[in-house]
Amino acid sequence: MSTKVSTPSLSSDDTRAIWRVGRVDLRSAVAEHAWPVARVELDHRTRGRVTDIGSAPGAFDAAFAAAAHILEIAPTLTSYEVRSADRDEDGALQITIDVRIELDGEGYAGTSSGSDLVECSLIAWLDAAMKTPAVRGEG
Repeated sequence: MSTKVSTPSLSSDDTRAIWRVGRVDLRSAVAEHAWPVARVELDHRTRGRVTDIGSAPGAFDAAFAAAAHILEIAPTLTSYEVRSADRDEDGALQITIDVRIELDGEGYAGTSSGSDLVECSLIAWLDAAMKTPAVRGEG
């Protein structure tokens, strides 16, 4: 599954955003005991596009791991919530993702809305990560 991000989101609308999601490629494992792999491209406002690969027991965890490698942080995902709303004019179900991560004993919340579960999940995670001192350059 490949998701090219082009729809507006919390991170891509915010001109102060340090990082924006560029692309997410997920590969699901079919072999027993194999983990999914995610290739994530993030665009940095001064460094440009940075890509990394992550692997974890779940596909979204793999995407979060790849993004964490890029940001050089190791947060723990403590909460992940999906809420649905009405369908848009194209018939796509609108969703809101809320996540909470913990880093260095502090909690950070992120959110994103749209119609793509993969995109919104990574953007919500990135929204939380960008609130950490380590990503803001204060840590």
